[in-house]
Parts: sequence; structure tokens; C-alpha cells
Amino acid sequence: MPLEYDLLADNTINKSCLEYLLIETASISHEATVQVCDNENVRDHEQAKASAEGNLTEEIGYNIGLKLVDYLLYLQKGKNGTGTPKFDQVVNIMKFVCKNVWESLFGRQIDNLRTNHRGTYVLVDRSFTMISRLDSPLGVQDTLNQTRKHYLWYPCGIIRGLLESLDIDSTVQAEVTEFPSVSFHIQTSK
Repeated sequence: MPLEYDLLADNTINKSCLEYLLIETASISHEATVQVCDNENVRDHEQAKASAEGNLTEEIGYNIGLKLVDYLLYLQKGKNGTGTPKFDQVVNIMKFVCKNVWESLFGRQIDNLRTNHRGTYVLVDRSFTMISRLDSPLGVQDTLNQTRKHYLWYPCGIIRGLLESLDIDSTVQAEVTEFPSVSFHIQTSK
């Protein structure tokens, strides 16, 4: 029986799988850190759990980001038929992240890129798809708390891995300004 609507044509399945992967990654990270903290009799149990959980989830995103750049540069080379792009300035790398990376991962570009031209960049996604469908039965505030606690480490890791593979040392933090709007604050050494 043929499908009336081609789900593969607009990457609906891919996006849904990525969202579910994030949810499962956060859940597994939480369970693993609870077990480690319980086994080690950590004094500040809640603080240790939150830190370890975030580190594990961010590390998964980081490793994906490291590998993703090569793939995206290969695809871009195939599209325009020339060599890989030369990134002569950090701002051009950030534009690549905002346009090419975000479009390939989330189907749309970043809404806004701001910089102070001294190594600080802010990427704003006003409808971040990885959290836009999250909803807590305890209300909006709990959804915001859970998002901050569990679901923003992964994309921060992806961004940090992408930048690292392009020789940019950085720290990346995310902030939910108004659900589902997310600002990614990036501090680079260049």
C-alpha cells in the first residue's frame, strides 16, 4: 500500500529520530550518573549528579560535532564543485555553523548571530526544534527547568566539537530565553 504522504521527502523521520535520540541520551545519562554517585557516596549528591550528567551528554554531542564537520564540508564541496571553503575568520566559521550546520541538523538556519568582535558570539534560535515539543505535566516552569538541566548540553557539545575540529577552542553555554527560544553563548580564544 503506497503512502499518501512521503515522510522521507521532508526529513520528518530524521528530525523525529534526532529528537528521540536526545531524549533517550538525556535519560541514560541521568540514570548512569545516579548509579555512579550512589556507588561513590558523594556528599553533594545533587550537584555531582547534575555535573556528571551534563558532562556525559555534552561529550556525546562533542564527538558528533567533531565528525560532522568533515561530512558537511564534503557535501558542500560536492554542491559547488570547488574545494572546501577557506575559513579565514572566526565569524565566517560561525556563519557556516548558523547556515550549513543548523540547516543540515534542524532543517532551518539560526535566526540571529551576534558578536562583539572580541571572541564572543551569540547564536539565537527562536524555535529550537530539539526542545520545542517538550512538555512537562507539572507545567511550563518544570519544562524550562528540565530543558536547562538535561537537554541543552547535547547541542552545546555539537557546537564545541564543530569549532574544535576547525581549530577554534571555545566554551559553549545555552540559555532558554523564552521557551522554545534558545541562545547559545560561545566564547572563543581567537
